[in-house]
Amino acid sequence: MVESAVLQMLFPLQLNEEEKAYLRAKVIHLNENWGLERDRQIQSLELRQGQLGDRLNRLTDAFIDGILEKRLFEERKAALLMERKDVEDKKAELASGSRSVPDELAKFLELAGSAYLRLHNWNSRREA
Repeated sequence: MVESAVLQMLFPLQLNEEEKAYLRAKVIHLNENWGLERDRQIQSLELRQGQLGDRLNRLTDAFIDGILEKRLFEERKAALLMERKDVEDKKAELASGSRSVPDELAKFLELAGSAYLRLHNWNSRREA
């Protein structure tokens, strides 16, 4: 019963040839422009890093001036530091070139489009 429900949910993910061709063209276009887009994203992350640094400085100043109590300062500081680490990780990942959004999208579309057939074939072999 669960397999049937999952198959029913995966069925709409199947792509016809026209949809596959359209998405392939979009991925190719995205891939051609990926260098510029990656540079824009890195620039945006650098701006975000600067903003987070400014917020951290203002937070520290508020604590030093006695505006914030220590517990609240520590909570906000931890949140800002986690966000800054996340931004740094994303920036490093983009800068290294190890992650390409067009490639990941192509893989996702391939997997999504074949999920129904894979499960259906697996289910058929298992029942045989």
